[in-house]
Amino acid sequence: MQRLVFVFAVLVTFVNAKLSATGCEMFNCKLSTQKFNNNTCVYWSQKADSYYVQPCTGSASFCPPNHDSNSTCIVPQNFTGQAWPGEKCNATVTCNGYATKGCVNGICKGAGNGDSCQDSNSCNPGLFCDGSTHFCSPQIQIGQIGCSSDFMCVNGAGCDFTGNPATSKCVAYLSLAPHTAVAQCQVNQNRLCSSLTCAQLGGKNYCTNPVKSYAFLPMVCDDNSECTSTTDSFFGNNFDLTSSCDCALNPNGNKYCALFPGDQPAQQFISQLSLWYQSTEMNNCNTLRRHSDGCMMSWWDAKNTAYYNYYNLNYRMYSFVQNMPDCVAQVYAPEYYYAKQQYQQYQN
Repeated sequence: MQRLVFVFAVLVTFVNAKLSATGCEMFNCKLSTQKFNNNTCVYWSQKADSYYVQPCTGSASFCPPNHDSNSTCIVPQNFTGQAWPGEKCNATVTCNGYATKGCVNGICKGAGNGDSCQDSNSCNPGLFCDGSTHFCSPQIQIGQIGCSSDFMCVNGAGCDFTGNPATSKCVAYLSLAPHTAVAQCQVNQNRLCSSLTCAQLGGKNYCTNPVKSYAFLPMVCDDNSECTSTTDSFFGNNFDLTSSCDCALNPNGNKYCALFPGDQPAQQFISQLSLWYQSTEMNNCNTLRRHSDGCMMSWWDAKNTAYYNYYNLNYRMYSFVQNMPDCVAQVYAPEYYYAKQQYQQYQN
């Protein structure tokens, strides 16, 4: 049976598995019988192989979790200058160093068409830094050749890079049907595929069907070999994909399988991602910021942004957040916790 490892980057702070029966540490809310010292937000019990969590109170403090030790609430530093060229601003100080022309009419401005550049970070939306000339140049349109990376293409498209720009074309994201050939397939992922997923057959790469977990969600597991997908007969009857078996941030130390693109939470994300790709607002982003939540929050409406953030994190962090108490989420997965809160506001 062919097994292809299917991995997603996960933006979550969690503690590695160690001593429990499942090989995972356990995460609980502070017990009513426990007394924490001042400003303690996480108590680590080596005997119980558990973390006991009490979120910090007040918006001015947060809890940076430590490994195998207690954690204390601290006051975070203030960060400014986070906006890239094309993103909204209220003063030059809120733009980062790439926006060399500062805040102009409420928008951070960088290098324009024909201006010199070191990389695409400094170019205004609709442009990329041409490495051969070191000038900002218009992005390549869908269907045109000449690209070697996604960032040379218009924001709603990626480069189907063959290894030679002369034969490489800009293709709309999520536009290629299952079993369509693609030039690249890295870790079974390709944003040009409607399923986001690809695989190899006969030395060539093809988009796959949106395969899903072979059993009902959530799938409890002991190791990666149990986290397999449904098949896609185009690649052979023994074809499936394998995801990761991850320690969840919950009181029991359970492990769960990560998702596949055909699973319902993944389909929610892909649907919302497609709306972003088709939006006019995406064109207001610097080419390197096309997938950033910072630019999305700057231009897209609040509801669509909230849906995107939650669907994205719920998909990619699914195996880590199963049966996770809210107190644990606030400390170990704060992005997920607040994204879920914002999403739920639109469900009421």
